[in-house]
Amino acid sequence: IAERAPDLILLDIMMPGMDGYQMARTLKANPATASIPIIMVTAHTDRSVRLTGLDAGAEDVLTKPVDRAELWLRVRNLLRLKAVDDFLKNHNAILEHRVMERTASLAAANETLRANNEQIQRYIEQLKAAFMSSVEVATIISEIRDPYTAGHARRVADIAAAIGDELSLDAQRQE
Repeated sequence: IAERAPDLILLDIMMPGMDGYQMARTLKANPATASIPIIMVTAHTDRSVRLTGLDAGAEDVLTKPVDRAELWLRVRNLLRLKAVDDFLKNHNAILEHRVMERTASLAAANETLRANNEQIQRYIEQLKAAFMSSVEVATIISEIRDPYTAGHARRVADIAAAIGDELSLDAQRQE
């Protein structure tokens, strides 16, 4: 079973050594064999024997002598269910892989956006500095042309800064 897992296990409850209940529990406890459907067969007609088999992990319990047509139909149905289960597990693995790939792609895109945003912020700071320099140059030029307004812009800026200090505005808000 470890080398090549079967699609279904037909298991008698009465076996030498390990009984069918213990075998079913062992198979269902192992992740590699837990999804293999088990049909138990028994000569006992007692309801508690069937319930114990189902509780041990068997998908079905049949009483001997087993009707071949019934056994064939139950095997067919369990194999169909196993095929669907196998398909879903495989599809789930594919989806998990895609999610991991897309998550990595989104993380890379997010890092690129973060880096671009930092660059844009640097450009904005450079533009602000250039604008402020332009305003200062324009102020100086206007003061040179009109001796009556000399220092006026500086005085207004100083008064505005004092008002900002009184209002407890931070440097960024004062700017």
